[in-house]
Amino acid sequence: HEGNNFADKTKYLDKDAGDFEEAKRLLTEAGYPNGEGFPTITLKYNNNTTHQNMAVAVQAMWKQNLGIDIELANEEWAVFQTSRINGDYEIARHGWIADYNDPMTFLDMWVSGEGPGVWGNNDAHYDNPEYDRLIAEAKVETDLPKRTQMMHDAQDLLMEDLPVIPIYFYTNVVAYRDYVKEVRKSPLGFLFFENAYIEE
Repeated sequence: HEGNNFADKTKYLDKDAGDFEEAKRLLTEAGYPNGEGFPTITLKYNNNTTHQNMAVAVQAMWKQNLGIDIELANEEWAVFQTSRINGDYEIARHGWIADYNDPMTFLDMWVSGEGPGVWGNNDAHYDNPEYDRLIAEAKVETDLPKRTQMMHDAQDLLMEDLPVIPIYFYTNVVAYRDYVKEVRKSPLGFLFFENAYIEE
């Protein structure tokens, strides 16, 4: 609301928030000092060079920082969709592009299923009644600051439970000359040229 960026107060965006020493301590406490003896786990992703690069980067970072080995497995899109929906994975890539210009387009993905086997986009099968309550109340709240706070509270809860691990945001670069006028870029990243013209 009021033109503020929801992500400005997003805790997980703090690049210095990662604590490898604490992660190593917890691994040691669990019986896996320096990742030794930790079972190999598999990261699934769908066929795409960008997704493969992400998977390789995660694999390298976990090995370098935690001593954990992960295997990579790619699947054709339809097979991968089925694997995720059925929960047939240990770790799986997921991505989402906003359908509309509001944080809810990302947050309501993680509400629990409406019945057995009904999870919608919630391939993590995340189930937290408090999260569900916050999202449901935020959807009908008309006080915008209060609604925004509810969504931040829900996101903080999601990041505490960690059914998903945010890795990166899609970006696109737009470059054009200053004599190109009236090209409009929407908050969702779409470019519109219907009113564009070249200034002589």
